[in-house]
Parts: sequence; structure tokens; C-alpha cells
Amino acid sequence: MTNAISEPMSTAARNKTAAINGLILGIIYIAIKAGINQTAEALVMYAILNFAGYLVFLGILWFMLVNLRKANGGYIELREAFGATFVTVLIAGLLSVSFQYLYTFVIDPGYTDRVLDATVKTLEKSGAPDDKIDQMVDQIQKAKVFRLSDVLMGYFSGVIVDCLFGLVVSLIVKKSRPVFENLS
Repeated sequence: MTNAISEPMSTAARNKTAAINGLILGIIYIAIKAGINQTAEALVMYAILNFAGYLVFLGILWFMLVNLRKANGGYIELREAFGATFVTVLIAGLLSVSFQYLYTFVIDPGYTDRVLDATVKTLEKSGAPDDKIDQMVDQIQKAKVFRLSDVLMGYFSGVIVDCLFGLVVSLIVKKSRPVFENLS
């Protein structure tokens, strides 16, 4: 009885799967962020939900990499897993940043003002010094102005952070093919 050895996926097939996964992950993350944005006035809840949303993001990324490993015959090298993660993160991040821009400047232009008011109230309740409050107000006011350079910087820094976490997920999911497989 022979043991059939499955061929690994081609780079093109893996990238296509990763791109589709990026679209799916981006859409799911948009749905999560749309809900989270509704809690902007409650800063603690907003922070908790953002963290939970990111954990969901990582969980879905893990699930997608496990399925990619299965489609690859049960094995995936670190470079293959991380390459798929990178493509997925690029596309999901692009969708997420595009949504956040549309949400902030088109769908709900009062969003930034609500975040500003909630931040000031929270800082005043905590007894923060006026200079710290003024500093936070200045940062939030800058976010009200659209600058392509800020959007691109946010996108690329997000991709870097997501890729670092994606590397950890890739390290967990990777499974190298045995050097000598049982051919009998």
C-alpha cells in the first residue's frame, strides 16, 4: 500500500487564498468596528471592545491559516504561513482603514467630536492636569483633519503591528513536512 504524498500549494494559489481571506477578514473587522464605534462615548467600554475585536481578528487569522495548512496537505512552512498572513493583513488593513475614513468623515462626521467630549469628561473626572487635557484635545483635533500622509502612516504602522502578531500566529500554525516521509 502506498502513501500518497500531496503536493504543496503553489505560491499563486496560496496568495489567491490569502487575498480572499483578507477580503473576508476585512469585512468581518468592518462589522466589528462599526459596532465598536457606537460606544465611542464610553471610553472604557470602547477600549475593551477594541481589544476584544482585535482578539477576534487574530482568532479568525489563526482559523484561516489552519485551513490553509489543511489545504496544503497538512503542512505549511513558516515562510508560507507568514507570506499568506502578510497578504491577508495588507488587504484586511486596507479595507479597515478605508472604512474608518468613510465612517469618520462621511457616515458619522460627529464621531470625532463625541470622542473628544468623552475624553475631556473622563480626564476631568480623573483629576488630570489641564496641560494633559489640552494635549489630548490637540491630538484629537488633529484627527479631525484628513491628511493622506496620516492615513498612509496609520495604515502602514497598522500593517507592521498586525504582521508582528501574524508572525506569532504563523509560528504557532506552521508544521514542516518530515524530511523522510514513509514511502511504503
